[in-house]
Amino acid sequence: MLRFPRRHLVGSGASSFLQATASPRTDSCDIACRALTFKGYNCSQVRGQHFAPPTSFGHSPGSKCEPETVTPWCNHVVSGVDLLRNPKYNKGMAFTEEERAQLRLTGLLPPGIMTQSLQVERVMANLAAINNPLNKYSHLMALQERNSRLFYNVLHDNIEELMPIVGNPTVGKACKNYGLIFRRPRGLFLSMKDRGRVREVMNNWPSPSVQHIVVTDGENVLGQGDLGIQGMAIAVSNLALTVACAGLAPHECLPVCIDVGTDNEDLLKDKFYFGLRHRRIRGEAYDDFIEEFMEACKTRFGESCTVLYKDFKYENANNLLMQHRANHPVYNDDLQGTATVALAGLLAGLGSKNLANQTFLMVGAGEMGTTICDLLVYALTRYHQISIPEARSKIWLFDSKGLVVRDRMHDLQDHKMPFAQEAEPCTDLLQAINRLKPSVLIGTCTTAKTKAQTFTKEIMEAMTLHNAGKANPVVFALSGRNSVSEGVETQEITAQDAYNWTNGNVTFLGGAQEEG
Repeated sequence: MLRFPRRHLVGSGASSFLQATASPRTDSCDIACRALTFKGYNCSQVRGQHFAPPTSFGHSPGSKCEPETVTPWCNHVVSGVDLLRNPKYNKGMAFTEEERAQLRLTGLLPPGIMTQSLQVERVMANLAAINNPLNKYSHLMALQERNSRLFYNVLHDNIEELMPIVGNPTVGKACKNYGLIFRRPRGLFLSMKDRGRVREVMNNWPSPSVQHIVVTDGENVLGQGDLGIQGMAIAVSNLALTVACAGLAPHECLPVCIDVGTDNEDLLKDKFYFGLRHRRIRGEAYDDFIEEFMEACKTRFGESCTVLYKDFKYENANNLLMQHRANHPVYNDDLQGTATVALAGLLAGLGSKNLANQTFLMVGAGEMGTTICDLLVYALTRYHQISIPEARSKIWLFDSKGLVVRDRMHDLQDHKMPFAQEAEPCTDLLQAINRLKPSVLIGTCTTAKTKAQTFTKEIMEAMTLHNAGKANPVVFALSGRNSVSEGVETQEITAQDAYNWTNGNVTFLGGAQEEG
């Protein structure tokens, strides 16, 4: 009689995603166990549960440890061709001779056995032969679709090399071409057609143990504009990197794309676009649909399931955070994530003890800019025990109409009002810099309406002049995106220009840029 090994759990990190989860006993359990016993399987140790074949997750190349055996639980036995076609359990050429005999794989694979680490090397050799980054992305996504264990091993062990492929900037191109490179659906697609039955649709997702959801409506994909349902690629990419870097289990992650239409004329005319072919639905209907989705997440997966908003329009992103943060564990990495990176850069460049000695000028006063300001105020009050009004007095905003001052309170948006200063209006950025003499200049010009190279040579020279004899000025250009709709580069300044125009006397941080 063939016996499967006892269940073991692998260690923490990316390899922990194969941790077994028991499924409830069904009415047909006894019958299934008898049938399996008749066919030579031992069910004595798993009475009351169905099971899948033993699988393993290989350790990193060079590891002294042998892969541990895992017996994931599911609703049926997976073997033979079905096992090779199941990306969750398929190990490719890594199945041992004993496993091939037990799982009816003999003859379905070449006779040679290739360890997991050797398969990783093979994948990387294939990627090295591919010159086009988008083709590399497609190759990796195809691997994820047929052997997720190997995919995460490859990504985890080569994260520095593959992050620009799975993430920015290549995933931006993947989103643009999603209709052409799409092969197999990954994640959950919800559309306005599902209004009133989102909870029912969510039941179709096979894993009940989801703990982390990345959701997008595709309206502002990587700053490239409205890509509609093709934004799903960014949600899949985000979770793949989260699994590889943060050690979350893949079966606990769910990418979701909410399709409410698109305002992108090219997509509406594209015969390969597979989203809803109408203009975006906004207003109350949109808010109600998002509310229904949030409640469905809570009832389906529990109150501890986190929801990350990804690449929503900034106005919507901020509103959604305000509406749902009291009742749901929500997060937006476009706003809060960027703010966290900005604060981390300031702490690394200036140190926490020097924050209160700085004058900050934020160029771009949208939701992203003011979110950075809010976090900066928190840091100032925490590290220097100063009041919130005093902390805000050190931060100046400059938007499309000039300095944000109290004389403009009648036409300011709500998120700008706390940072309106008592000063004379000023519509020229260079003049504002000469007047305020900031030591920190941060750009968050998120639209193509702001001309390219906002931080000109004259501005960089002024920053250097006003900080002469002090620490180097800090310049963050956080809008490194190309505008698809306008064809304009919106990054405030490149790293090369920043260093050239200041003779290297600058602490610089820039956003990711697309290639080509």
